[in-house]
Amino acid sequence: MKNFMKGISLGGFVLLLLFACTSVPETITQEDRTAIDAVVNKWVKSLQVKDMEGLVDTYWPDFVHTSKDASGNVTETVQGIEEFKVKQQELFDQGFPFNLIVYSDPQRDFESEPGKPIYAIYGKVGEGEWVWQDSFQLTKRNGEWRIIDHLFIFLP
Repeated sequence: MKNFMKGISLGGFVLLLLFACTSVPETITQEDRTAIDAVVNKWVKSLQVKDMEGLVDTYWPDFVHTSKDASGNVTETVQGIEEFKVKQQELFDQGFPFNLIVYSDPQRDFESEPGKPIYAIYGKVGEGEWVWQDSFQLTKRNGEWRIIDHLFIFLP
């Protein structure tokens, strides 16, 4: 019985240690994390169904969207909602099958820039290798989280 209790205590300690190592830093609360996840999920769903208003609603009006090729060279920079809407509508009109895009689960970084979490997701159309990465930096204003910086990178 003594060994059993010792095992339970040790198991509890290990679980507590694991939880402590994976918990969100204090600057980003669990409520914030849920809200940030919702923004990124809304972005994905809006893109897949070509919902411009839903997509725009995930960005702050002064956000920056940068595209890079597989070599890391900047191919385009879009600043602000109005410029973004024009560029995104051009992409929607080209007939790309946005509804067939598959995204990875997000990789979350709450530590590199405290208060400005970074989420990275990988995308592809259908099966096969990941073709690009979307990386979002989010910021909170007046209690609301939105994307302030969006980096789109084609993968080599």
